[in-house]
Amino acid sequence: MPALGLSTPLELLTELQRKVRALHQIQFQIVEIVGALDQQGAAETLGYKDLIEVFKHTLRWDPKVSRRKLAQAKALCPTLTPTGSRVEPVLPGVAAAMATG
Repeated sequence: MPALGLSTPLELLTELQRKVRALHQIQFQIVEIVGALDQQGAAETLGYKDLIEVFKHTLRWDPKVSRRKLAQAKALCPTLTPTGSRVEPVLPGVAAAMATG
C-alpha cells in the first residue's frame, strides 16, 4: 500500500476495513484465551484470588475490562462440563462472526 497521504479514499477505506476485520479477529482470540484461563482455573493455579486480579497484575486491566472480557468469554466460548462434555456457547452466531472478523 502506498503512503497514506498518497492513497485514494477508496484505498484508505479498503485498508481500514482490512485492519478492523483483523482487530475483531484478535479481540475474539483474546476472549477465547480469557475463556480458556477461566475454564482451567488459572487464577488459583497462579496463586490469585480470581482472574480479575490476574489481569490487573499482569495486563494492567481495569477490573471493569476484566469483568467484561469474562462475560464475553462465557457468552461466546464453548465450555466443558466436569465430565468432559462440550457445551456450546450462548451466542454461537456472534462468536462465529467475531472469529471471522
